[in-house]
Amino acid sequence: VATRKRMTGEVAAPNSPVEEHKDLSLDQLARERFLVGDPDTVASEIRQYEEMGIGYINVSFPPQGDRRSQEDINGAIRLFAKEVIANF
Repeated sequence: VATRKRMTGEVAAPNSPVEEHKDLSLDQLARERFLVGDPDTVASEIRQYEEMGIGYINVSFPPQGDRRSQEDINGAIRLFAKEVIANF
């Protein structure tokens, strides 16, 4: 579930320079800047943004180099459409 700290903007802005984030671990960045989890978790986090009046989000399914096939990415997009977007 998204942290209240992230939801209230007490972390660095998403478009701030990389230098401001150089001391954050990958886990911290993931918690503070990304929606990661099963469909229910992601939908819950999006709902929290919606309740704050945020009407748009940017969704990305990056390939992560050679670690994800196009088939895996397409499956993630289909899952997001079926199980997350369907809640809105």
